[in-house]
Amino acid sequence: IIEVMYGCGLRVSELVNLKLSNIYEEDECLRVVGKGSKERWVPINRRALDLMNMYITNIRCHLPVKPGEEKYVFLNRRGSRLSRNYVFMFLQKAVAAAGIKKHVSPHSLRRRKCSGTKASPPLKSTPTSADNFSAKQSPPIILTTTKNSPQQIAKNTQ
Repeated sequence: IIEVMYGCGLRVSELVNLKLSNIYEEDECLRVVGKGSKERWVPINRRALDLMNMYITNIRCHLPVKPGEEKYVFLNRRGSRLSRNYVFMFLQKAVAAAGIKKHVSPHSLRRRKCSGTKASPPLKSTPTSADNFSAKQSPPIILTTTKNSPQQIAKNTQ
């Protein structure tokens, strides 16, 4: 949960509403729906993708999934989608177990990821078709990792 949320810079609501059908493993991207029902594509690093796949194949498959919750990636032990509060408490327990004394919240992880710290893979962004967008609307951004992996393309609609 933490690796996916931090590695992709996801909001908690985007994480808990992530659907299995929105994982594009070949492209190493996720399609998430965020604030204002805006859809965006975000790159996911190989480690986060592998950990998410391990969760899906080794843990999620043993959960009693409730009707209507089948499409969500992360479920609680009762088979329902995770709540925002659960993610916050889960993060607090992980922070305490790691002996970290600073306050860490899901939003602080997102801010740290978006600020481009060393822990996240370096990205180069190139605006495209900027002329067709108003000041209130962000242009699409092409993100390319500097690793040897194929280019990862994502739309940034923040």
